[in-house]
Amino acid sequence: MSRSHCPFWKEFFEEKASFSPKGLRCYSHFLFLPAANPSLYDIREALPCRGETERQREARRASWPRIQEKYTCEQCGYVPESLADIKYEMSGPGLCLCCKERLEWLNEQAALDAQIVEDRRDVCAWASSLLRRSDWALIDTETTSLTGVVCEIAVIAGDGSILFHSLVNPECPVSDGARDIHGISDEELVAAPTLPEVWPQVQEALRDRATLVAYNADFDRARLAQSARRYHLQDLTQEWECAMEAYAAFCGTWSDSHGDYTWVPLAGSHRAVGDALAALERVRKMAAVYEREYAMSPAEDEQS
Repeated sequence: MSRSHCPFWKEFFEEKASFSPKGLRCYSHFLFLPAANPSLYDIREALPCRGETERQREARRASWPRIQEKYTCEQCGYVPESLADIKYEMSGPGLCLCCKERLEWLNEQAALDAQIVEDRRDVCAWASSLLRRSDWALIDTETTSLTGVVCEIAVIAGDGSILFHSLVNPECPVSDGARDIHGISDEELVAAPTLPEVWPQVQEALRDRATLVAYNADFDRARLAQSARRYHLQDLTQEWECAMEAYAAFCGTWSDSHGDYTWVPLAGSHRAVGDALAALERVRKMAAVYEREYAMSPAEDEQS
């Protein structure tokens, strides 16, 4: 009967293994399994284990120094004192488990360091390329809450000129937490136009812009989309790119807990125009580093 077809194979194996601690070895086994309480081996027929002969003992002792030399850790010099040490303390010949884990960690850190250097260069190149284009804009919003609707929108061009800016009447109260951050009161917003009134102006300001850049693009994009759906307005169709993620890679502070770069808060005024201009300054900072540290001269560029 094969292992895969024997319903009691695990029990038979465990039963056989239980003989060794008792100093016994199996002598015979049943070929036909009884219907109830099957037992492959009969402990009454078990024989004592054969002891080690003098010749075997001498061979074992003579080979042990060679085994120790083979399994001595090449990193820290750890020498196993027993077969149990080889089994539980060594990852293989010449390397103990502690050193193996340490080398793996060092290799991971070296790969991460190389990735951080590469990512920093990439985001600097992205910023430099962005500033050479005219088909993009920076956008920033202030909202009634973290999950609320927009109450201020600003759009600025790559040269810092304001393409659009307005308070937006959300037709609902601003939360205390949001008001503490941006300082926009309900009284100010009552006199402001609603989103349907300003939406055509926003779309006109973005008419020739293929890309929108925001500091925390996921947030601004979601809040604008939610606000547009609220009034059954057409959502913005531009591609979005995140200056916050780019700047986090530029700074290069890695978070093991998040498995990503640590975001750096924007040192803006917590108003739409001020934050958009602060985000633009960070894009310019990354672009300047690219031109200073990474950009090749025209001659080098031709050779490459």
